[in-house]
Amino acid sequence: MNSSGTAGKAAQAVGHVVNFVRNTVSMITNIVAQNYVGAAINGVQLLPYVIAIVVFAILAPFVIFMALPSMVVNNAGERLTPGNSALNSVTHSLVQDEIHDTFAGYAAQLRGEITGLESRFNAGILDSLISTNYSGYARPVELDIARLVRANGVMIDVFWLAALHSVYFANEPANITPEATAQFIAGVFAYQVTERITDVVEATRRNPLTLLITRYLDIEYKSPTQIMQFFGFDEQQIQWAMFMHSVISGGSESVSPPNNPAFIPDSSTPIGITAGRLGEPIANWRNHVTSNFGTRRDPFTNQPTHHAGIDIGRPTGTDIMATADGVVTSVVRSSTGYGYYVVIDHGGGISTLYAHCSSIFVEERQRVSQGEVIAEVGSTGRSTAPHLHFEYRINGRAVNPRNYLS
Repeated sequence: MNSSGTAGKAAQAVGHVVNFVRNTVSMITNIVAQNYVGAAINGVQLLPYVIAIVVFAILAPFVIFMALPSMVVNNAGERLTPGNSALNSVTHSLVQDEIHDTFAGYAAQLRGEITGLESRFNAGILDSLISTNYSGYARPVELDIARLVRANGVMIDVFWLAALHSVYFANEPANITPEATAQFIAGVFAYQVTERITDVVEATRRNPLTLLITRYLDIEYKSPTQIMQFFGFDEQQIQWAMFMHSVISGGSESVSPPNNPAFIPDSSTPIGITAGRLGEPIANWRNHVTSNFGTRRDPFTNQPTHHAGIDIGRPTGTDIMATADGVVTSVVRSSTGYGYYVVIDHGGGISTLYAHCSSIFVEERQRVSQGEVIAEVGSTGRSTAPHLHFEYRINGRAVNPRNYLS
């Protein structure tokens, strides 16, 4: 907008204020002088202003409440001053405080969902999810059940929650309904109930056959990449989410905004472990890649989606090896998503993921060496054929593994 246009609008606004004040004073003067006809004329002239003020007073709190999450995220980047590191440092601190305050309710709702899930599990309400048949025993049985909650991964931080929230709702306050918010919260974690018979107590004359059973509630906190995959973010949405997270968490000066060729999820610049130092996850893996990192058509929905790793097609039972020394941080056996998978932490913010395994040979907190067999290829979870889905992550963000594998 040019300066003359801005000045004209400013003058128009000042004129409305002057007319409002003048008519208000005139109406009060006429009322005092008992000139009710004049006061009525002044009231008619003031009516549009009164209606506008009343409507604003009624709608403003609602609009501000509904739009605040997106407003905070969107305005964060606008408050940065290029080239002024000192000012940007202060700005980032203020933005981070606002984000924490704004999204405290969402984080509390997420924790409440997890707590409620654990309570229902401990009360036996989720036992209906288990379809085990105990009728194969020669005698009637009793169940002696122990319960164990196991969590995998790390609960999403408030900055990622803010960035993903803004993209998920497309910055439209009208989309932010209680039902939609509950669906968003439910999408950032997954759970599964399983059981294992740990022992059998033989029957006696006084006691029936007793099965000692351990039931597990496995809660999986999804990474930002997994959440974006779950919600079906396209390439542009992924870029916006990553950009906004970088801005509001304090890293805006090292990340370019979307539509800039320098900003792409599968950056070819190696970070962390030097390119070529990783071993092979599967022998001769380059000859068997069936799906690369980046945008592809989902094999189930046939819609364009972001693929956070590479798929290596090999027969069930093929050895899967650790690509570098590290510590196993997650061992998950699920019937959905990644199926049976392993996550290894290599230090320095670097981790690798090996998914859809048929068998897993390591345990959490176990140290492994490069080339050590940790699992076997399978087709567990959301899979169409036996293969290894391999991811390379930097600070939780999946990047193109081809830049790092031997």
